[in-house]
Amino acid sequence: MTSAKKVVSVLIIILLPSFLLADNLKDLLAYAMHNNNVILSDIFGQKAMLKNAASTKSSLFPTLYLGGKYTRLDQRSPYRPGDVYTGSVTAEYTIYDGSKRKSTVAQQLQQAKSLKFDTLAQKKQLQFTIVKYYYQIKSLTATKKAYEEACKDLKAELQREKKLYKTGMITYNNVQSMQAVLSNNIYKISSTNYQIVRTRKMLSLQIGKSVTKLQNSVIKPPKNIQATPNNTIKVLQSSAKALSYQAKSIDSAYKPTVNIADTYSLNGYGRYDAYHPKGKTNQNQLLININFLIFDDGAVQQQEDAVLLQKSALQYQIAQAKKTQSINVELARLNIQTIKYQIISSKNALMSAQGAYKIVAKKYQIGSIDYTTYLDALSVKTTAESQYKQALNNLQIAYANYYFQTNKNIQEYIK
Repeated sequence: MTSAKKVVSVLIIILLPSFLLADNLKDLLAYAMHNNNVILSDIFGQKAMLKNAASTKSSLFPTLYLGGKYTRLDQRSPYRPGDVYTGSVTAEYTIYDGSKRKSTVAQQLQQAKSLKFDTLAQKKQLQFTIVKYYYQIKSLTATKKAYEEACKDLKAELQREKKLYKTGMITYNNVQSMQAVLSNNIYKISSTNYQIVRTRKMLSLQIGKSVTKLQNSVIKPPKNIQATPNNTIKVLQSSAKALSYQAKSIDSAYKPTVNIADTYSLNGYGRYDAYHPKGKTNQNQLLININFLIFDDGAVQQQEDAVLLQKSALQYQIAQAKKTQSINVELARLNIQTIKYQIISSKNALMSAQGAYKIVAKKYQIGSIDYTTYLDALSVKTTAESQYKQALNNLQIAYANYYFQTNKNIQEYIK
C-alpha cells in the first residue's frame, strides 16, 4: 500500500465515527415526530376521544344482562321455601331518542378529528422550530469560528507587538490595545459557545434525544408551491361542525324517548313443603317506557342557542385565520427575496473586507499604518464573515417558513 493510500485510510478511520455520530436535519425531524412528548400526548388524547365515540356508538345497539340470585331462609314459613335459586336475562333497547346518541357520536368524532388536525398543526410547528434551532446553531458556530480565526491573527500580531516593544520600536499602548481586543474576542467566543450549548439543549428537548454534532443539510428552494388551508383553520372548521352536532343533540331533548326492556326469570326451589308448589317457575316481564319533555321554561332552547352562538364565533375565527395565513404566505415569500439580497450584499461586503484586511495587515506589519486601522479592518472582516454565514442559514430558515406557512411537510423538501 502506498503512503498516500495509507494516509487516506487513516483519515477515513478517524473521520468516519465522527460522521456517523452526526445528525442530519431530515433524520432529526423524523425522530421528533415519533418521540416528542407533546406530540405523543396529543396522539393519546385523540385515541381517547375515538374510544369515547366508540362507546357512545355502542349504545345504539341493544344491551343484554345476565343475572343470578340465591336466597336462603333459616326458618321456613308456609308458602315460602328455604332456598330460592333465580336466574334472569334482561334485554334493553332505546327505540327512539330523537337522534341524540347519533348526534353525540358525530360530535365526538368531529372533536377527535379536530384534535387530529391540532396534532398535525403541532407537528408542523415542531418541524419549523427544529429547523430554526438547527440553523441557529449553524450560524452561531460560524460566528464562533470567525472570532477564533480573528484570535489567531491577533495572537500572532500580539507576539510581534511584544517583540517590537522590547526593542523600543512601539509604545506599550499598542500592546495593551491589541491585548484588549484579543480578550474581548475571547469573551465573545465564550458567550457564543454558551448560546450554542443552550440552543443545542433546546433542540434536543424538541427532538426527544441528545444532539451533539450536526451534518450539513439543505432545504430545497420553493417552486410552484400552492398554499393549502393550514391545520389551525381545519381545527376551527372541525370544532364548528362538532358544535352543530352538539346543538342537534341538545335539541333532541324536545323529542320523545322510547325505551323497551324485557326480563325473563327462571326460579328453582329447595327445602319446600306441601304448601309450596313443586318444580320450577318462570316469569317474563315486558316494560315500555316513554318520556316526553313538556315544559322547561326554555332551558334547553337557551343551551342550543348558546352552542350555535359559539359556532358563529368560530366562523369569524376561521375567516380571520384564512386572512392571517394569506398574509403570512405573502410575507414568507417576500422574506426569501429580502434574504437573497442580503446574501448578495453580505458576500460583496465579505470579499471587500477580506481584500482590505490583507492589504491593511501587510501595511501594518511594515509600519505604514497604525494599530487602530488594523484592528478596525480585522473587526470588519470578522463581522462580515459572521453576517454572510448567518444570511445563508437565514435563507434556509426562510425556505422552511414558506413551507410551514403554505402547510407543507418541511421534511419532504430537505436534500
